[in-house]
Amino acid sequence: MKTRQVTVYKWDTPFLAGRKKEVLGAGIFHQFGLNYEEFDTGPGSYTTAIVEMCDGSVINVDAEMIVFDGEKVLREAIQGMKSITNNILGSDVVMSQALPEELKAA
Repeated sequence: MKTRQVTVYKWDTPFLAGRKKEVLGAGIFHQFGLNYEEFDTGPGSYTTAIVEMCDGSVINVDAEMIVFDGEKVLREAIQGMKSITNNILGSDVVMSQALPEELKAA
């Protein structure tokens, strides 16, 4: 299994108004997970990320709180999207206007 390095973030305050993301640390992404929260109307589930931190601890954080590191990861993702789109459409018309010039050749 290919490991991917991520930067993990946390909120600087528990209050919604004016909160910002702060870097918690770096780690290795293992897989996505699932968590839930109980409400008066029943449970609500959401996607999480299971990350091994540099100190060896394992954390389960909201998926929005990680960023996959490295330009290589971005290039691989773009190439994967191009491949999928080409298979569906049978041509090379993939997001050419939405990408910066240096990434179009990925």
